[in-house]
Amino acid sequence: MVITQVTKDLRSLLDAQNIPWDDLSTDSIERTCIRLEDGTSFCCMCGHCILTGCVEYGLTLGSPSKLDVSIINSIDDYAFITPKTPEEVLEVLDRHGTK
Repeated sequence: MVITQVTKDLRSLLDAQNIPWDDLSTDSIERTCIRLEDGTSFCCMCGHCILTGCVEYGLTLGSPSKLDVSIINSIDDYAFITPKTPEEVLEVLDRHGTK
């Protein structure tokens, strides 16, 4: 799977801040999950598919420049709100604290 630029940017920012993250991606959805201090996870998703002619179509609200984000208790517990840029994700993590 080709990773989108917005996901690459997020993961680079997390690495630069020494914030651990897990890659829970599938064939069509990129998932970057960060454990929070309270035991929940902050999940950032970007869904995409590449069709004939290398035309990329987004499957998530924020695609291609923002990530759909949600604090979750389990992989099936998503409640996405306003999509966020990688920089906005760091602001949220600052407020919630990471493990």
